Amino acid sequence: MDSNNPKTFRLIDESEYNPKIAVSSPTLEITPPGFNSPTIFTVKPYFNMVFNASILNILKVKSIALLADLPDGTYGIKYSISPNTELFVEYDYFRTVKLREKFSRIVCGLLDKKRDYTVKEFEEIKQEILWIDQLIDSSKYKVEICEEPDKGILLYNEASHLLDKYISCIRC
Repeated sequence: MDSNNPKTFRLIDESEYNPKIAVSSPTLEITPPGFNSPTIFTVKPYFNMVFNASILNILKVKSIALLADLPDGTYGIKYSISPNTELFVEYDYFRTVKLREKFSRIVCGLLDKKRDYTVKEFEEIKQEILWIDQLIDSSKYKVEICEEPDKGILLYNEASHLLDKYISCIRC
């Protein structure tokens, strides 16, 4: 599911189905961050699908060249089969691609400017950058594993705020 592509993500059904029971009405629902209702897809077992902002009804476009980046945040995912109210799996996918892009640009910029810092200053920056990296990872864990989306978002925002103070370093 995780991708470095800001415009897409992929979902693959890795379910184990009983071969003696027919699967009917497989349905996939995806609720993007900031939306209250899902986009619903009729799928087949073992689906392998790529999603973008247009497919998810975030921002419709007529040309794939005009695709908008998908927003970071919590995507609610629900996959069900008949009876759909009883047989389903539901989870949150916490997308951090845009924050990871920001992180990567800043790390590259800081490495290019390494000589502008004393050894001690650079070591302090390096420690904070490692901490920010851990915050980003931890934000995903809090949402996806610990099922604490509010805490995950707080960690995400903390990482973003800490990165902001380094933006001027990459513009020098």
